[in-house]
Amino acid sequence: MTFKQKLNSANFQFYKLYQHHILMLFNNNRYHLVLLLFLVCCFGLSAQDLSNIGKNKNPIKVSGGVSVTNIFYGASGIQARRSPWSYFVAGSVNIDVYGFSIPLNVSYSNQKGSFTQPFNQFGMSPKYKWITAHAGYRTMSFSPYSLAGHIFMGGGVDLTPGIYRISAMYGRLNKGVSPDTLKQGAGTPLYERWGYGLKLGIGKNGHSLDVMFFKARDLINSLSYQPRDLAPAENLVIGLSGKTMLLKRVTLGIDYGASAYTRDTRVETVSETAKNPIYTSGIFTPRASTSFYHAFKTSVMYAASKYSVQLAYERIDPGYLTMGSYFFNNDMENITVNTNTRLLKDKMNLSLNVGTQRNNLDKSKLTTTHRLISSANINYNPIEKLNLTASYSNFTTNSKIQSKFNPLQQLDSLDYYQLTQSANAGVNYSFGNKERKKGVSLNGAYQVAGDNLSNPGQGGKNSFYNVNFSYRYSIVPKNLTFNVGANYNENQMAGSSNSMIGPTASVTKALFKKKLRSTVGGSWNIGYAGSLNNSRVVNIRWMNSYTLKKKHTLNVSLVAVNRYAKTTTSTTYTEFTGTVGYSYSF
Repeated sequence: MTFKQKLNSANFQFYKLYQHHILMLFNNNRYHLVLLLFLVCCFGLSAQDLSNIGKNKNPIKVSGGVSVTNIFYGASGIQARRSPWSYFVAGSVNIDVYGFSIPLNVSYSNQKGSFTQPFNQFGMSPKYKWITAHAGYRTMSFSPYSLAGHIFMGGGVDLTPGIYRISAMYGRLNKGVSPDTLKQGAGTPLYERWGYGLKLGIGKNGHSLDVMFFKARDLINSLSYQPRDLAPAENLVIGLSGKTMLLKRVTLGIDYGASAYTRDTRVETVSETAKNPIYTSGIFTPRASTSFYHAFKTSVMYAASKYSVQLAYERIDPGYLTMGSYFFNNDMENITVNTNTRLLKDKMNLSLNVGTQRNNLDKSKLTTTHRLISSANINYNPIEKLNLTASYSNFTTNSKIQSKFNPLQQLDSLDYYQLTQSANAGVNYSFGNKERKKGVSLNGAYQVAGDNLSNPGQGGKNSFYNVNFSYRYSIVPKNLTFNVGANYNENQMAGSSNSMIGPTASVTKALFKKKLRSTVGGSWNIGYAGSLNNSRVVNIRWMNSYTLKKKHTLNVSLVAVNRYAKTTTSTTYTEFTGTVGYSYSF
């Protein structure tokens, strides 16, 4: 038996082992058939050799940059919207030694965050060929239902040797914040939260399979005082994702997650059951406040040379939670169809999307909501200098309140409909010659949202209109560019109408052999409440950027906004914002 045959045999045994354990772990018959389809997709293995270190002519390379930004602010007539002075400092260094990359990032600001401390983060992700390490404040993603981009303070690694993928992480997800009733603005109390995870995957020639594990827990002793309304939680997520190609043009994809979430680790434990064999490992202990959830998404896509069609189905149990994500939608079932095609000798691109969504999957709520989503996008280039775009979307929501005591009782008066439609269109045309470049653009947008408690389309409506026109003229030999345009905005709601219209203009000039780029511009807008002129808003801006030897850049800008109120219900005020910044790159 050859070495490759041995690897193929080992690969087959590997998948049989995972098939056995995962089917035991996810004791839910709805998912067994789809999981089994991926677990039996086997393919050959190949190795990737590392090149010898030391072949580079320049073995050590250092690059990066640092920037300092100061913002000055003043206001008259209104309360200040921000601090009179704030600053931001950011720096990055990348050290490359024989192909081993070590990026370092540091940022600092005197702006206070939600935890009453200056914003500061630092981290690095050294990389060498297929090895990437993470240290400091980093983010990693395993799958949408497990670890999904949550920032952690700790360490991690991504390994991609050949067709294999291995990822692991360990770190602090949340910093503990003790309650302080005496200090105003002390921030929301939080337990210190730590987590760790592992992801193992394999993929080749359009086939891939990843199995992942993520565990996080709040430290009960991280707070000196434990408030009654804050409980330490614990979470264990096991997931699977993969894709496979069928008939060369059909791709089948899957994402699955099983989450065990304990909302209070202080309550009593419950006995182990055969339905949850993961408890026997000692990694997770079920308690009276523990709940179990499933999330699942699968898709089938057919891709031809000129078009593609994709059908996707997603179901997320009510209450599904993962500590690896900041925000997570649950209790929903989605069915979507997407298609893309190229027409008219590839000059036109057309995409269509339609889908439905519903909630209340376990029938535990009084209200069930159904949504219909559809959209269309067109991009057309009949000639090289002309571009036409258009898009449309429709979002319809129907919520029906049903009697909890008599499900057959009809409550038509409590049906709730909401409709949101939006449309955008744009025309961009460029003309002129190499020395005199010109261009015009016209863009429009429309959006309407309405609701009704009895008949759809007859309830309250909120409409928004926007039209923008601009003309650009550049004199290339003189490094001079003029821009003029006009804007119109209108918002209609609850029987009232507010609009604003006015011109805008700017001049940009490059000086001192294009080292200095200066722009002066402004806009004059008149506001209306119905047909009544109630305000005037003037905006003046001056922006400068000076670059020396392609490494040093100095930015200076000043923006002034004056709003003059013509009625007693509005406020007259003036705001000034100045920015001075310096950056250095090497």
